Amino acid sequence: MTYKRRVAGSEDERACGDYMASLLSLWSDDVVKENFTVHPHAFTGMWALCALLGLFSVICFLFSVCFSLEWLTAISVAFSLAAIVLWVFQHALYRQCIDFFFPKFTSQNVMAIRRAENESKQRIIICGHADAAYEMPLMQKFSATTIAVISFSAVIAPVVCIL
Repeated sequence: MTYKRRVAGSEDERACGDYMASLLSLWSDDVVKENFTVHPHAFTGMWALCALLGLFSVICFLFSVCFSLEWLTAISVAFSLAAIVLWVFQHALYRQCIDFFFPKFTSQNVMAIRRAENESKQRIIICGHADAAYEMPLMQKFSATTIAVISFSAVIAPVVCIL
């Protein structure tokens, strides 16, 4: 079977999960499917929001310099701090702080259970994804060192600007 667009929460992802469940039911005692909510675009959409906050910060800072308005400098710092806090919560701490801005979909977990014939001495968990992850072109074209330098610069640059 081929499932072309398996974005989390999509019909193709659900069909792929159902297909996995049908295959797993051939060798397992139980197959359990459980639904959960997901906001598939929030994790990557955060970058656009941070970039927008950074752009507003630069614009406010330039206007504050041109017109000697201290309150615009404070707003510029606030935009930069908001972008940093957003990045820390969404990526470093992996909190779902802006998910409510993005559409909600229902996805599913598929679990197969095979009971031991005798006493259980260990548990084996095999994991896979029915959804397809987004590809990041930078990861495919550049080395890990280059991406680390770019990421470090993106995080440190607002701090330097604030100082």
